[in-house]
Amino acid sequence: MSNYELVKYEEFPSDQYAKAVCTILIDSKYYVSYVKKMTKDGNTFWASMSMGIQDGEKKRYVDAFCMDSMSANEKLLDFVRGCEKTREAEPKHEVADAQAMPF
Repeated sequence: MSNYELVKYEEFPSDQYAKAVCTILIDSKYYVSYVKKMTKDGNTFWASMSMGIQDGEKKRYVDAFCMDSMSANEKLLDFVRGCEKTREAEPKHEVADAQAMPF
């Protein structure tokens, strides 16, 4: 998988845990959403969507999507981070027009 396209980028400044969602199209076949998550100490990081599951006394998280190698995953995360930087550099009202998005 090497062809990535930005489909949609949304920010959620008032959400406590998810600050943004970036949906991409991989190889013109797969739509995948990554979330910019915020930790309790205020740090943020990008990760695929995940589901929290109660496993006895512990809660564990299962990723909805992951790449088959660390280098492929890092390449994908670099693309998502690049989309974020592009978004930050453009005026907010012009982003949809500049990327030919219908919303």
